[in-house]
Amino acid sequence: MLAYYLQWHMRRSLAPMLFDEPDPAVREAQRASPVAKAEPSPAARRKAAREAQRASPVAKAEPSPAARRKAARKRTDPAEGEPLPVHSFHTLLGDLATLTRNVVRLGRDRLTAILATPTPIQHGALDLLGVTLAA
Repeated sequence: MLAYYLQWHMRRSLAPMLFDEPDPAVREAQRASPVAKAEPSPAARRKAAREAQRASPVAKAEPSPAARRKAARKRTDPAEGEPLPVHSFHTLLGDLATLTRNVVRLGRDRLTAILATPTPIQHGALDLLGVTLAA
């Protein structure tokens, strides 16, 4: 349960970098009614000429214009800085997993930590999560 809670919060924070809806409130405001007729498939349109269509009890959620632009360009919004590639949640976690902290022994007694330099994508994700790297 804790993992789902953490994932939900991370998805909300990382929404500008993910294929997720950046602003769910805008999408909900566009929806005329939560209950509406379903969009018929091409096969259903052909069949509709022969018989009556059945209505779906739940309206399909349409993506907001910002979400459509982001999915079409596969880049983040330029207003948020340099446009970066948009990721799925799992590919972004995979990209963040490449950050390393190496402990190096210098001489006999001296240990020092070396942090990998984050890429622009990793830096953007860490900023959105409010995380700072420390040695």
